[in-house]
Amino acid sequence: MQGLSDSFKIRVHEYVWSIRALSEDGSKKRNLIEPRLDIAKHLEILQDHGFCNFVVLGNNELKSAAEASFEKNKILLSERTYIAACNDDPEARFIIAHEIGHLLLHRDKESSSIGYMMEEEANYFAVELLAPTELLAIDMKKYRTKSQDFARIFGIEPYIAEMQRKAVEKEVEKHGVAFFEKSLQKYIENSKNR
Repeated sequence: MQGLSDSFKIRVHEYVWSIRALSEDGSKKRNLIEPRLDIAKHLEILQDHGFCNFVVLGNNELKSAAEASFEKNKILLSERTYIAACNDDPEARFIIAHEIGHLLLHRDKESSSIGYMMEEEANYFAVELLAPTELLAIDMKKYRTKSQDFARIFGIEPYIAEMQRKAVEKEVEKHGVAFFEKSLQKYIENSKNR
């Protein structure tokens, strides 16, 4: 996911931590540093908060596993994808996070105008929502966790865990772990003040 600007990445991180902070009742009870995000439950929470609607369609009613309808502010999911996400399937979790990313990042666009860069941005968002850089950086410092462990801990595909681990290593080399510890602390404080 080369070529994404730092300002874009900062915006994504702010969205990610805002979403991870949401709880069912609007309270600040959610533990932000809990690694695994229940994406199916959070999709329902996002709907309850008025962010988007989602509709589960029969497997033959949708050409793909899921799609974002910008015009209707809606995520369409195949029944297979939704059930798989409810059962913690890494691929289904990524698909839903990717579509949430499209709605957040591209809501001013038309669905038919999706291009390569918009797909890259939605992929970056999905990876960050499911396995935030801040949590990985801190975990790598403390435990020297391997990619296959990240995949299990965060509920993501092993190849995504490896890609994210490498990206985080580069970011840690560039900024240092303290930068990510401070960023995480800032997001935690901001979530308490909402």
